[in-house]
Amino acid sequence: MDPIPELCELSELERLEAESLAGPVLLYKHSSRCGTSFMAQRELEAYRRQAGDRAPRLVRLDVIEHRALARQIAERYGVRHHSPQLLLLRDARVVWHGSHGEVERGAIAAAVAAHGKEQPAKSTV
Repeated sequence: MDPIPELCELSELERLEAESLAGPVLLYKHSSRCGTSFMAQRELEAYRRQAGDRAPRLVRLDVIEHRALARQIAERYGVRHHSPQLLLLRDARVVWHGSHGEVERGAIAAAVAAHGKEQPAKSTV
């Protein structure tokens, strides 16, 4: 499985918002100093394995390295900052979020199903 791409700049977030107009996008806020974040990331990876090619785009924000961007995200969407935290973007807004133990594969699958289709299967042609 490919590593989760990193979100590092506001311009990248703006591109993700544009992508969310076509389908759901997952934004994972991770702290490299938090054991719970590592457990949440394992749940995300399990979800990705289950969903396969139909999983929505997923990016990760290291909240230690990019504190200012983490604060901007909280202000932009009106969602109090936590880590670990998973935000589901659809139509350029947060339609679901979970933190700590709420970041688990079943909850992620249910949120994606409730707020937009998974991405179409990728063509192999």
